[in-house]
Amino acid sequence: MRTPFELRFEKGDPVREYWLARGEGFAVENRRGRVVGQVVDVVVDPHEQRVMSLVVQRARGTAELPTDEIQAVVPSRDTFVLDGARETARRPERAPRLRGELLARAKAWLAPRLRRTGLVLRATGRLLRDAASATALMVLGIARVLAGELQRRPR
Repeated sequence: MRTPFELRFEKGDPVREYWLARGEGFAVENRRGRVVGQVVDVVVDPHEQRVMSLVVQRARGTAELPTDEIQAVVPSRDTFVLDGARETARRPERAPRLRGELLARAKAWLAPRLRRTGLVLRATGRLLRDAASATALMVLGIARVLAGELQRRPR
């Protein structure tokens, strides 16, 4: 069923509970609209007959997501929207000491490889120069031979 606008069922709405139970295959997105995973299974409490959590396939494996973290469902888009109150924390800024250590390790790894690459490029340049010289000499030699042949021909 299509509607001119997207119906959204928030926490506490029985329709949300209905869709939680039938949400296998739904996308899970954060409050900004970025898809963070897809529901691959629904975990139901047999005693209370209600959905306890959703198993979500994320970029790096699966995770079990409690249903109280789902703010809303948008059935027309087959989407669950995560609770805006619980946003994943940003990574803290790396300590300057750690950043310096990482740069030192990267430099130590990269330096010999760049040196080798420079040597290969220098050798390749020499080969190209030599090949260009040899080619130029061959062309000059062929031109001289042809010029000599043309001079010997009667007109």
